[in-house]
Amino acid sequence: MSSIGTHSGLCKSCTMHLMITAEFAKNILGVFGERFCIQKTHFFFHAIKHISAIIGRKKKMILEETKQTETRARNWAFVVYPDECRSDWLDILESLNVPLAVSPLHTVDDEKKHHHVLVCGDKKSATQIYDEICSRLGDSVEIDGKVSVKGVTHPQKVLNLKSQVRYLVHLDNPKKEQFGSWKEEIKFFGGFDATKYFESKEEKKYNGVKGIIKIIKEFSFDSLIELLEYLGQNHDDLFQVCCDNAYLVTQLCNYNLRIKKNVDKVLKVQ
Repeated sequence: MSSIGTHSGLCKSCTMHLMITAEFAKNILGVFGERFCIQKTHFFFHAIKHISAIIGRKKKMILEETKQTETRARNWAFVVYPDECRSDWLDILESLNVPLAVSPLHTVDDEKKHHHVLVCGDKKSATQIYDEICSRLGDSVEIDGKVSVKGVTHPQKVLNLKSQVRYLVHLDNPKKEQFGSWKEEIKFFGGFDATKYFESKEEKKYNGVKGIIKIIKEFSFDSLIELLEYLGQNHDDLFQVCCDNAYLVTQLCNYNLRIKKNVDKVLKVQ
């Protein structure tokens, strides 16, 4: 037993299977003949070796795909220490031409003054993002054998975008340093729209109704069903608002319908 397991490098379970097969071959030796048994045993070992190689390659592929998936995301965050970074770092980040948000200066919850930066919408690996930042900021330093940008931490994947955006001003962390209006405190670039992450339920409802009214006027919707179909395909957030305020939206559609009917009457008279 020990000889098979040691020389083959197989696990205990596989070794047991091989022993059983060997014992079986030994028992049928007198029935079918030595040559037959040797041929079948050789084929069995060859098949096991081939299957093991396939499994090994498959495991390697899965590990590589998993590693790549774990380093790719649409949203990334990092920290900038302005006292250590070059003075025009904000202008350089803006030149990346991607949606990003920069927090006000945090001074209480860390020994160093820092800004949190959130980059969104570009599905690149953390390494690619950091390489781009390095190439733009330029000033680099070697730390533990790795090249890093002075005053900038390595990007980290954002697991919850809403929470990360609100953390820029510690909105849900009352024990941390507090700031004024998020619209005035956070700097946004590249078309980053954070309104939906800060509005209350009531604000979301009323802003949603305003958006629906605009769409009804723009496309002259006179049917709630057609409006719902359009919103379901193009505006998931407004679709929910429409469902929650179906009576109001129906009245708006009926208003358009009455106008169309009146116009048709006038045209018929003419």
